[in-house]
Amino acid sequence: MKSLVLLCAALFCASCAEEPKRLVGTTTADGRFKLSLEATDYWVRPGFSLPVKVRVESLVGPLVEAWATELELVANNGDISPSSLYVEFDGVAEDEVANQADSVFEAWITFEAESRIEQLAQGEVHAMFLEQHAVIKLRITPEVEE
Repeated sequence: MKSLVLLCAALFCASCAEEPKRLVGTTTADGRFKLSLEATDYWVRPGFSLPVKVRVESLVGPLVEAWATELELVANNGDISPSSLYVEFDGVAEDEVANQADSVFEAWITFEAESRIEQLAQGEVHAMFLEQHAVIKLRITPEVEE
């Protein structure tokens, strides 16, 4: 029994050895947009918050016509605020000069880790955009009591 517990503990530690990525992304099936999530850090304490940047970039450059859709956000082992974003590109009129801001949408969201977590756990932020799914994994690390 003791060796089984030690084996489980070793496997758990090995699975946590790799640091979560602070930046993840995906491209829509039609190749028009790239969705990325970037956390300010890869870990958070239980009950504390971590800012996460959501970025949607038009890979075809500035859009000529106005375009908008909703991006849904869901959290695991915590809460996310806001739970959705309204992604909007204003479009570029014929007589305007386009710049990079016309092809990029950025917003900050907040992940708040579950406060009742007492051992190392993983939180996740899921973003769903145009049938694509991006997930950023965050380590929830309780303080070690001595």
